[in-house]
Amino acid sequence: MTYHSQEFNEPFNWCDRCCERCPLAESCAVHRRGLGQRWQHEARGEDPDDPAVFMRDIEQELGRALALVQRVAAAEGIELHGPARQPRVVPLDAARLRAAGAAVADNLGALRDVEDNDAVVTGFVIAVKCARLATHLGYPEDEQYWRMDVIANLLLLERLRADLLEQLEHCPLPVVDATRRALDKLGRTLAPLSRMIDDRARRMLAAKVERGEAPSPFCRVAS
Repeated sequence: MTYHSQEFNEPFNWCDRCCERCPLAESCAVHRRGLGQRWQHEARGEDPDDPAVFMRDIEQELGRALALVQRVAAAEGIELHGPARQPRVVPLDAARLRAAGAAVADNLGALRDVEDNDAVVTGFVIAVKCARLATHLGYPEDEQYWRMDVIANLLLLERLRADLLEQLEHCPLPVVDATRRALDKLGRTLAPLSRMIDDRARRMLAAKVERGEAPSPFCRVAS
């Protein structure tokens, strides 16, 4: 089966939260909300980057998400407190994908104390995106969600893997060797999924990059 997307419009499915280089940041509701939160903290004399403040923001966002789920469930007649369903068995390929992504980030652990190390950030995003993709594996009934979400994140992972290989040129050799091996394993794990993306989706994205319309990291914004 081959999957393609009708359009690459909103950035949310393939966002890497590098808003400072994203050409869609000004029109992005997620970015605007983040700026609003920072402004409120600064107006109250708080440091928005303080871990305690950051965690409080996370708790508030989770509360908002829960309230939204409850409203949608009520509107759709879904009983959230009914009997628990039998848990699904996690497919083996999903577990392998999560492990492969986590291995990339884990091998960069020795660099976590290095300030402004792009490789560590890229490795973390790779691990997060692999975990996200793994949630889709084995559930063909979610084809629309797969089509809208998986394709964009697979293309993002291709770009992130290429970025990380460049960033490794500035890292210590033991870290480089281990991370390259992890990236090779991840590439082999992702290969069957990448082959399911048709050329139309790639051409569509390439055209948006050329016009400067694609979000980060597909379109870099000069600093």
